[in-house]
Amino acid sequence: MKTFYLFYTVFFLALTACATSQKEEPTTVLAHQTVEIKNDYLGWVGQLLVMGDRLYGNEHQMDTCFFYVDLTKNELHRFGAKGQGANEYLYPGVLQYLGENQLGIYDIRARKYSEINLKEGVNPTNRSSQLGERISFYLKKLPNNLYLGIGPYEEGMFTLFDTTGTSIKSFYEYPYRDSDEKSIDNQFRAMAYQGVWISNLSQDKFLFADDHGDILHFYQWEDGDLKIIRKIENSYPKYTPDKKSGGLSAIMSKENLFTYISAYATDQFIYVLYSGERVKDCFDQQKNPDGDQLFVYNWKGEKVKAIKLDIRCTMIAVSPDDEILYAISNNPDPELERFDLRGIL
Repeated sequence: MKTFYLFYTVFFLALTACATSQKEEPTTVLAHQTVEIKNDYLGWVGQLLVMGDRLYGNEHQMDTCFFYVDLTKNELHRFGAKGQGANEYLYPGVLQYLGENQLGIYDIRARKYSEINLKEGVNPTNRSSQLGERISFYLKKLPNNLYLGIGPYEEGMFTLFDTTGTSIKSFYEYPYRDSDEKSIDNQFRAMAYQGVWISNLSQDKFLFADDHGDILHFYQWEDGDLKIIRKIENSYPKYTPDKKSGGLSAIMSKENLFTYISAYATDQFIYVLYSGERVKDCFDQQKNPDGDQLFVYNWKGEKVKAIKLDIRCTMIAVSPDDEILYAISNNPDPELERFDLRGIL
Protein backbone atom coordinates (compact mmCIF):
# COMPACT_ATOMS: atom_id res chain seq x y z
CA MET A 1 0.00 0.00 0.00
CA LYS A 2 1.28 3.42 -0.95
CA THR A 3 2.23 6.04 1.61
CA PHE A 4 0.27 9.28 1.29
CA TYR A 5 1.36 12.69 2.51
CA LEU A 6 -1.69 14.64 3.66
CA PHE A 7 -0.34 18.19 3.49
CA TYR A 8 -3.66 19.82 4.23
CA THR A 9 -4.52 17.73 7.27
CA VAL A 10 -1.54 18.74 9.39
CA PHE A 11 -0.67 22.42 9.37
CA PHE A 12 3.12 22.27 9.39
CA LEU A 13 3.05 19.84 6.49
CA ALA A 14 0.80 22.29 4.67
CA LEU A 15 3.43 25.02 4.67
CA THR A 16 4.58 24.13 1.20
CA ALA A 17 2.44 25.89 -1.41
CA CYS A 18 2.05 29.11 -3.35
CA ALA A 19 -0.45 31.41 -5.03
CA THR A 20 -1.03 34.86 -6.40
CA SER A 21 -2.72 37.38 -4.12
CA GLN A 22 -6.28 38.45 -4.71
CA LYS A 23 -6.13 42.25 -5.10
CA GLU A 24 -9.70 43.24 -4.40
CA GLU A 25 -10.26 45.39 -1.32
CA PRO A 26 -13.27 44.66 0.92
CA THR A 27 -15.84 47.47 0.98
CA THR A 28 -17.70 46.85 4.26
CA VAL A 29 -16.07 46.74 7.71
CA LEU A 30 -17.49 44.49 10.44
CA ALA A 31 -16.67 44.91 14.14
CA HIS A 32 -16.36 41.85 16.36
CA GLN A 33 -17.75 41.06 19.79
CA THR A 34 -15.77 38.51 21.80
CA VAL A 35 -17.86 35.69 23.22
CA GLU A 36 -16.71 35.31 26.81
CA ILE A 37 -16.68 31.56 27.39
CA LYS A 38 -17.27 31.01 31.09
CA ASN A 39 -16.12 27.54 32.00
CA ASP A 40 -13.35 26.38 29.65
CA TYR A 41 -11.00 27.51 26.91
CA LEU A 42 -10.36 26.84 23.22
CA GLY A 43 -7.32 25.04 21.83
CA TRP A 44 -6.43 24.44 18.19
CA VAL A 45 -9.85 24.68 16.57
CA GLY A 46 -10.65 23.05 13.23
CA GLN A 47 -13.92 23.14 11.32
CA LEU A 48 -16.93 24.91 12.85
CA LEU A 49 -20.63 24.09 12.46
CA VAL A 50 -23.69 25.98 13.73
CA MET A 51 -26.59 23.76 14.80
CA GLY A 52 -29.48 25.44 16.61
CA ASP A 53 -28.19 27.32 19.65
CA ARG A 54 -24.86 25.47 19.62
CA LEU A 55 -21.58 26.00 17.82
CA TYR A 56 -19.74 22.72 17.23
CA GLY A 57 -16.07 22.41 16.37
CA ASN A 58 -13.13 20.05 15.86
CA GLU A 59 -10.41 20.18 18.49
CA HIS A 60 -6.89 19.14 17.53
CA GLN A 61 -5.05 19.91 20.77
CA MET A 62 -7.07 18.43 23.63
CA ASP A 63 -7.74 14.86 24.80
CA THR A 64 -11.17 15.03 23.18
CA CYS A 65 -11.87 15.56 19.48
CA PHE A 66 -14.89 17.86 19.58
CA PHE A 67 -16.50 20.65 21.52
CA TYR A 68 -19.64 22.71 21.42
CA VAL A 69 -20.41 26.13 22.80
CA ASP A 70 -23.89 26.66 24.19
CA LEU A 71 -24.55 30.06 22.64
CA THR A 72 -27.32 30.88 25.11
CA LYS A 73 -25.07 30.35 28.16
CA ASN A 74 -21.61 30.81 26.58
CA GLU A 75 -20.56 27.47 28.08
CA LEU A 76 -18.12 25.07 26.41
CA HIS A 77 -18.50 21.28 26.53
CA ARG A 78 -16.15 18.61 25.15
CA PHE A 79 -16.87 15.13 23.79
CA GLY A 80 -15.43 12.46 21.48
CA ALA A 81 -12.53 10.43 22.86
CA LYS A 82 -9.36 9.93 20.83
CA GLY A 83 -8.46 6.33 20.06
CA GLN A 84 -9.34 3.30 17.94
CA GLY A 85 -12.41 2.09 19.80
CA ALA A 86 -15.98 1.92 18.54
CA ASN A 87 -16.87 5.40 19.81
CA GLU A 88 -13.40 6.91 19.43
CA TYR A 89 -11.70 8.89 16.67
CA LEU A 90 -8.20 9.12 15.25
CA TYR A 91 -8.37 12.33 13.20
CA PRO A 92 -11.88 13.55 12.41
CA GLY A 93 -11.59 16.23 9.76
CA VAL A 94 -15.19 16.80 8.67
CA LEU A 95 -18.30 17.86 10.56
CA GLN A 96 -21.55 17.62 8.60
CA TYR A 97 -25.09 18.73 9.39
CA LEU A 98 -27.43 15.77 8.77
CA GLY A 99 -30.61 17.21 10.24
CA GLU A 100 -31.85 18.38 13.60
CA ASN A 101 -29.70 16.78 16.35
CA GLN A 102 -27.85 14.62 13.80
CA LEU A 103 -24.13 15.19 13.26
CA GLY A 104 -21.96 13.47 10.64
CA ILE A 105 -18.22 13.01 11.18
CA TYR A 106 -15.60 11.73 8.73
CA ASP A 107 -12.43 10.37 10.34
CA ILE A 108 -9.64 10.82 7.80
CA ARG A 109 -7.16 8.40 9.37
CA ALA A 110 -9.68 5.70 10.30
CA ARG A 111 -11.48 6.00 6.89
CA LYS A 112 -14.71 5.94 8.88
CA TYR A 113 -17.92 7.96 8.70
CA SER A 114 -19.91 8.26 11.93
CA GLU A 115 -23.38 9.57 12.68
CA ILE A 116 -24.19 10.67 16.21
CA ASN A 117 -27.45 11.65 17.86
CA LEU A 118 -26.83 14.84 19.82
CA LYS A 119 -29.84 14.23 22.06
CA GLU A 120 -27.78 11.65 23.93
CA GLY A 121 -25.80 14.32 25.76
CA VAL A 122 -22.12 15.17 25.74
CA ASN A 123 -20.93 11.56 25.27
CA PRO A 124 -23.14 10.22 22.48
CA THR A 125 -22.73 6.83 20.85
CA ASN A 126 -22.21 6.74 17.12
CA ARG A 127 -23.27 4.61 14.18
CA SER A 128 -20.23 4.12 11.95
CA SER A 129 -19.54 2.95 8.42
CA GLN A 130 -16.06 1.71 7.50
CA LEU A 131 -15.46 3.08 4.02
CA GLY A 132 -12.61 0.93 2.77
CA GLU A 133 -8.94 1.90 2.72
CA ARG A 134 -8.97 4.76 0.23
CA ILE A 135 -7.98 8.16 1.55
CA SER A 136 -10.32 11.11 1.10
CA PHE A 137 -9.44 14.63 2.15
CA TYR A 138 -13.13 15.26 2.76
CA LEU A 139 -16.13 12.96 2.58
CA LYS A 140 -19.79 13.89 2.93
CA LYS A 141 -22.95 11.85 3.12
CA LEU A 142 -25.59 12.48 0.45
CA PRO A 143 -29.35 12.27 1.04
CA ASN A 144 -29.55 8.92 -0.84
CA ASN A 145 -27.23 7.09 1.59
CA LEU A 146 -24.20 7.44 -0.66
CA TYR A 147 -20.96 9.32 0.08
CA LEU A 148 -19.19 11.91 -2.05
CA GLY A 149 -15.48 12.30 -1.43
CA ILE A 150 -12.68 14.53 -2.65
CA GLY A 151 -9.17 13.11 -2.51
CA PRO A 152 -6.05 11.82 -4.27
CA TYR A 153 -7.92 9.42 -6.51
CA GLU A 154 -6.45 8.10 -9.75
CA GLU A 155 -9.68 8.47 -11.69
CA GLY A 156 -10.94 11.93 -10.70
CA MET A 157 -11.19 14.82 -8.27
CA PHE A 158 -14.44 13.50 -6.73
CA THR A 159 -15.62 9.93 -6.21
CA LEU A 160 -19.03 8.58 -5.24
CA PHE A 161 -18.94 5.67 -2.74
CA ASP A 162 -21.54 3.27 -1.37
CA THR A 163 -21.79 2.32 2.31
CA THR A 164 -19.00 -0.27 1.95
CA GLY A 165 -16.55 2.21 0.44
CA THR A 166 -16.89 0.77 -3.06
CA SER A 167 -16.36 3.35 -5.80
CA ILE A 168 -19.45 3.90 -7.95
CA LYS A 169 -18.55 6.85 -10.15
CA SER A 170 -15.92 9.59 -10.43
CA PHE A 171 -16.21 13.21 -11.52
CA TYR A 172 -13.87 15.76 -13.10
CA GLU A 173 -10.17 16.26 -12.45
CA TYR A 174 -8.01 18.65 -10.46
CA PRO A 175 -7.26 22.10 -11.92
CA TYR A 176 -4.34 22.78 -14.23
CA ARG A 177 -2.93 25.99 -15.71
CA ASP A 178 -1.80 24.58 -19.06
CA SER A 179 -1.26 21.40 -21.05
CA ASP A 180 2.02 20.66 -19.28
CA GLU A 181 0.35 20.63 -15.88
CA LYS A 182 -2.57 18.63 -17.24
CA SER A 183 -0.11 15.86 -18.09
CA ILE A 184 0.74 15.46 -14.37
CA ASP A 185 -1.09 12.50 -12.81
CA ASN A 186 -4.34 13.49 -11.13
CA GLN A 187 -3.16 12.01 -7.81
CA PHE A 188 -0.11 14.29 -7.68
CA ARG A 189 -2.15 17.33 -8.68
CA ALA A 190 -4.47 16.44 -5.81
CA MET A 191 -1.64 16.99 -3.33
CA ALA A 192 -1.05 20.51 -4.64
CA TYR A 193 -4.71 21.52 -5.01
CA GLN A 194 -5.95 20.85 -1.51
CA GLY A 195 -8.28 23.24 0.23
CA VAL A 196 -11.74 23.51 1.72
CA TRP A 197 -14.74 21.51 0.51
CA ILE A 198 -18.12 22.40 2.01
CA SER A 199 -21.82 21.81 1.37
CA ASN A 200 -25.00 23.74 2.06
CA LEU A 201 -27.42 22.58 4.75
CA SER A 202 -29.58 20.76 2.20
CA GLN A 203 -26.51 18.75 1.05
CA ASP A 204 -27.19 19.34 -2.64
CA LYS A 205 -24.68 22.12 -3.40
CA PHE A 206 -20.93 22.18 -2.84
CA LEU A 207 -17.99 24.58 -2.92
CA PHE A 208 -14.32 23.77 -3.42
CA ALA A 209 -11.95 26.59 -2.37
CA ASP A 210 -8.24 26.07 -2.95
CA ASP A 211 -6.01 27.17 -0.06
CA HIS A 212 -2.99 28.13 -2.19
CA GLY A 213 -4.55 29.43 -5.39
CA ASP A 214 -7.33 31.85 -6.23
CA ILE A 215 -9.68 29.03 -7.23
CA LEU A 216 -13.37 28.52 -6.40
CA HIS A 217 -15.58 25.76 -7.83
CA PHE A 218 -19.36 25.69 -7.36
CA TYR A 219 -21.21 22.37 -7.86
CA GLN A 220 -24.74 20.97 -7.59
CA TRP A 221 -25.75 17.36 -6.92
CA GLU A 222 -28.73 16.59 -9.14
CA ASP A 223 -30.18 13.37 -10.59
CA GLY A 224 -27.21 11.29 -9.42
CA ASP A 225 -24.67 13.58 -11.03
CA LEU A 226 -22.28 16.28 -9.80
CA LYS A 227 -22.90 19.25 -12.09
CA ILE A 228 -20.74 22.35 -12.42
CA ILE A 229 -22.44 25.63 -11.56
CA ARG A 230 -19.37 27.79 -12.10
CA LYS A 231 -15.58 27.62 -11.89
CA ILE A 232 -13.41 30.62 -11.00
CA GLU A 233 -9.68 30.06 -11.54
CA ASN A 234 -7.62 33.26 -11.33
CA SER A 235 -4.27 31.85 -10.18
CA TYR A 236 -2.67 28.46 -9.65
CA PRO A 237 -0.14 27.08 -7.15
CA LYS A 238 3.40 26.41 -8.35
CA TYR A 239 4.77 23.02 -7.41
CA THR A 240 6.82 20.04 -8.47
CA PRO A 241 5.30 16.56 -8.08
CA ASP A 242 7.54 14.47 -5.85
CA LYS A 243 7.60 11.00 -7.38
CA LYS A 244 10.82 9.92 -5.66
CA SER A 245 9.46 9.62 -2.13
CA GLY A 246 7.45 6.49 -2.85
CA GLY A 247 4.14 8.12 -1.97
CA LEU A 248 2.09 11.05 -3.14
CA SER A 249 3.47 14.52 -2.44
CA ALA A 250 4.18 17.86 -4.06
CA ILE A 251 7.16 20.13 -3.40
CA MET A 252 6.12 23.79 -3.40
CA SER A 253 7.59 27.18 -2.56
CA LYS A 254 7.28 28.75 0.89
CA GLU A 255 7.56 32.20 -0.69
CA ASN A 256 3.93 32.32 -1.71
CA LEU A 257 0.55 32.88 -0.13
CA PHE A 258 -2.27 31.22 1.71
CA THR A 259 -5.53 32.07 -0.04
CA TYR A 260 -8.86 30.58 1.10
CA ILE A 261 -8.27 29.18 4.59
CA SER A 262 -11.87 28.65 5.72
CA ALA A 263 -15.32 28.58 4.16
CA TYR A 264 -18.91 28.05 5.22
CA ALA A 265 -22.20 27.67 3.37
CA THR A 266 -25.88 28.14 4.08
CA ASP A 267 -28.68 27.40 1.62
CA GLN A 268 -28.50 31.01 0.43
CA PHE A 269 -24.86 32.13 0.57
CA ILE A 270 -21.24 30.94 0.63
CA TYR A 271 -18.65 32.68 2.85
CA VAL A 272 -14.92 32.36 2.14
CA LEU A 273 -12.15 33.72 4.37
CA TYR A 274 -9.08 34.92 2.48
CA SER A 275 -5.65 35.20 4.10
CA GLY A 276 -2.99 36.58 1.74
CA GLU A 277 -0.15 35.70 4.17
CA ARG A 278 3.12 34.33 2.90
CA VAL A 279 3.70 30.69 3.74
CA LYS A 280 7.27 31.48 4.79
CA ASP A 281 6.08 34.12 7.27
CA CYS A 282 3.64 31.73 8.91
CA PHE A 283 6.32 29.06 9.12
CA ASP A 284 8.87 31.45 10.65
CA GLN A 285 6.35 32.68 13.21
CA GLN A 286 5.07 29.13 13.87
CA LYS A 287 1.48 30.27 13.43
CA ASN A 288 -1.60 29.15 11.59
CA PRO A 289 -2.61 31.38 8.69
CA ASP A 290 -5.36 33.88 9.43
CA GLY A 291 -7.22 36.49 7.45
CA ASP A 292 -9.57 39.45 7.61
CA GLN A 293 -11.03 39.47 4.08
CA LEU A 294 -14.43 37.79 3.84
CA PHE A 295 -16.05 37.28 0.45
CA VAL A 296 -19.72 36.31 0.10
CA TYR A 297 -21.10 34.49 -2.95
CA ASN A 298 -24.50 33.23 -3.97
CA TRP A 299 -25.05 29.73 -5.36
CA LYS A 300 -24.83 31.01 -8.92
CA GLY A 301 -21.17 31.64 -8.19
CA GLU A 302 -21.61 35.42 -8.15
CA LYS A 303 -19.82 37.57 -5.59
CA VAL A 304 -22.38 39.63 -3.67
CA LYS A 305 -20.24 41.24 -0.94
CA ALA A 306 -16.66 41.95 0.09
CA ILE A 307 -16.22 42.43 3.85
CA LYS A 308 -13.30 43.55 6.00
CA LEU A 309 -13.24 41.99 9.49
CA ASP A 310 -11.71 44.15 12.20
CA ILE A 311 -9.75 41.19 13.59
CA ARG A 312 -7.88 38.42 11.79
CA CYS A 313 -9.52 35.01 12.06
CA THR A 314 -8.72 31.38 11.26
CA MET A 315 -12.08 29.59 11.05
CA ILE A 316 -15.62 30.78 10.34
CA ALA A 317 -19.23 29.60 10.63
CA VAL A 318 -22.55 31.33 9.94
CA SER A 319 -26.01 30.88 11.40
CA PRO A 320 -28.54 29.24 9.01
CA ASP A 321 -30.45 32.53 8.69
CA ASP A 322 -27.28 34.35 7.53
CA GLU A 323 -27.50 36.81 10.42
CA ILE A 324 -24.49 35.95 12.63
CA LEU A 325 -20.90 35.13 11.68
CA TYR A 326 -18.85 33.20 14.26
CA ALA A 327 -15.07 33.06 13.96
CA ILE A 328 -11.97 31.90 15.80
CA SER A 329 -9.18 34.44 16.28
CA ASN A 330 -5.81 34.22 18.02
CA ASN A 331 -5.64 37.30 20.20
CA PRO A 332 -3.06 35.95 21.10
CA ASP A 333 -4.88 32.95 22.61
CA PRO A 334 -7.83 31.44 20.72
CA GLU A 335 -11.04 33.42 21.13
CA LEU A 336 -14.55 33.02 19.78
CA GLU A 337 -15.73 36.15 17.97
CA ARG A 338 -19.21 37.17 16.88
CA PHE A 339 -20.04 39.47 13.95
CA ASP A 340 -23.51 40.83 13.15
CA LEU A 341 -24.38 40.31 9.47
CA ARG A 342 -27.89 41.74 9.66
CA GLY A 343 -28.39 44.47 7.10
CA ILE A 344 -25.11 43.64 5.36
CA LEU A 345 -26.42 41.24 2.74
